[in-house]
Amino acid sequence: MPDNCVDENQWRKLMTAEADAASIRKRSEQIVSTLAKVCSPERMPNGVGLAFELQATNLSLGKITTPFYEGRFRLDWSVEERLLGRIVVERKYADHQDQIVWQPVMEIMVPEYDNPYVGDGSSRVSILLDRELGNHRENSVFSLGMSILYVMASGHKTVKLS
Repeated sequence: MPDNCVDENQWRKLMTAEADAASIRKRSEQIVSTLAKVCSPERMPNGVGLAFELQATNLSLGKITTPFYEGRFRLDWSVEERLLGRIVVERKYADHQDQIVWQPVMEIMVPEYDNPYVGDGSSRVSILLDRELGNHRENSVFSLGMSILYVMASGHKTVKLS
């Protein structure tokens, strides 16, 4: 097989790519809209200054407003066992030459069926979107929102949401 060909076991994972991508995009938009609701200015503690807004386009899923930087959610893709969405959280800043730069500061992995998560291995933390009762869903989304605020301020990629 030529070096530039992909093994059949790899490309077979994408046999339902159109439907899988549509489902993952919808789930990704749900994450941003849930963040916007749970972390709305009316529900956040006074003085936090954090807001999310769903603005789904081809390039972006939404907008992030913080006291420090503007930010955005961008949907990217990966293939592991199946197609996987990656919501890339980026902050906007000006570099030393005053050029606008979008710096990735966090990735939220979005499988088609399981809960979205941040991190991997023992540091993997799920965002509990499958919970309807109790505060688990809202607490995990609030924790994600505050983690986004932290990485927007610090500029360091982090995965710890506790």
